[in-house]
Amino acid sequence: MAEINENAADLDINFARNFFTNDVTRFTGDAAIRRALKNLVLLKSNEKPFHPEINSGIADLLFENTSPIIVQEIKKRVEKVIRTYEPRVSRTMIKLQYDIDRSEVKISIMYTIKNIKKVFDTTITLQRTR
Repeated sequence: MAEINENAADLDINFARNFFTNDVTRFTGDAAIRRALKNLVLLKSNEKPFHPEINSGIADLLFENTSPIIVQEIKKRVEKVIRTYEPRVSRTMIKLQYDIDRSEVKISIMYTIKNIKKVFDTTITLQRTR
């Protein structure tokens, strides 16, 4: 079985300090991919310098009047941004839970990393910030 490429790394978005190296903490392997998926889903239009086209566009749909059409559109946009901008992921399955009372959306992403048969998963919760 192939291993996750440990050379593919992402920096901690909070710029937490690694106490051993005194440098910014790095995420490698599955943790890096999980973090990249979360960043892609949460990215809003014009948030990424010099690449305004990289965004999921779900911020525009959040907390509209809930309908099956809105839920399907969120799912479609998440699938599209992952398929387009995360080349390390090969297959994805996305499930959404929309809680009207708590004004939150839980996005569960199950995915496989290219050349690895194991299924990984991550959950992203979006909440109203008010």
